[in-house]
Amino acid sequence: METDKVGVLALQETHSTDELIKDIHNMYGRTLKVFHSGDADDPGRRSGVAFVFNRRFTNVSDIDFVTVVPGRAILVRYPWHSNKLLTGLNVYAPSGSYLDNRAFWVDLARIWVQRRLPAPDFIAGDTNNVEDPVDRSSCVADDSSMILAFRRFCGMFGLIDGWRSFNPGVVDYTFTDSSSPSSLSRLDRIHVSKRLLDTSVVWSIDDTTLLTDHRPVTVLLSDPDAPEIGRGRWRIPTYVIDNKQFIEDVEQLGLSLFAEVAPDDIQHKFDDFEDKVVRLAKVASRRIAPKLKEKIDSLK
Repeated sequence: METDKVGVLALQETHSTDELIKDIHNMYGRTLKVFHSGDADDPGRRSGVAFVFNRRFTNVSDIDFVTVVPGRAILVRYPWHSNKLLTGLNVYAPSGSYLDNRAFWVDLARIWVQRRLPAPDFIAGDTNNVEDPVDRSSCVADDSSMILAFRRFCGMFGLIDGWRSFNPGVVDYTFTDSSSPSSLSRLDRIHVSKRLLDTSVVWSIDDTTLLTDHRPVTVLLSDPDAPEIGRGRWRIPTYVIDNKQFIEDVEQLGLSLFAEVAPDDIQHKFDDFEDKVVRLAKVASRRIAPKLKEKIDSLK
């Protein structure tokens, strides 16, 4: 999370317990904040979901946390930009039986209405289904009633498969079946609202050095209302300012300016002087930088 500057991480099949999370906070509490739900019947041995917040990049104060389905679905609402909140659902849907998977999405929809839970801005996790046969290496379609239940739940909030939207026609997978390495599928997905999709970038299915049969899906979410931040004003590099020849050339330009300038034209002349200094600096940078790099490389 530190290297890749990940702010929020959604984990599934964590086999987590309260004791484990307490140990994690004791060791890494200065940088991480974890919200989790273990399996209701057998915590520490199966299922489990968790949201991990990186304190360096996210505001972990006043986070609302709800266990929707123990060990299977958790909801968080956390501070984002300014006074805005972001609501995320982390899911680990049942595998094996399409009946169990279908029932999971039907139950989630019912729970949402009954408990009047807030609409999620995104759903992240292991859905244990694919909406399109192309997302399985076998190209076999999943049960239509299961997919219909899943789509109905996502449709309640207008959520869209972000990676697929950015990669139409691309074939890639997130899961390798350990019992049959040639069996691949894209079970792990992030579905986002149209508002977030329009300002999201860098959708990716990544490799990891961890020992796991899943590959993480990542995305950079941006606030649609955040002010645009440009490249900033160009600055003269320090190694150019310290260059004797450059300083002499600038002094010569300055002397020429004072010799030519008239009181009623000083602003135009000074603007032209600034442009010339910038051009001189860029020429000097192209001349100095290669020599500086060569000197640095020789010290390695």
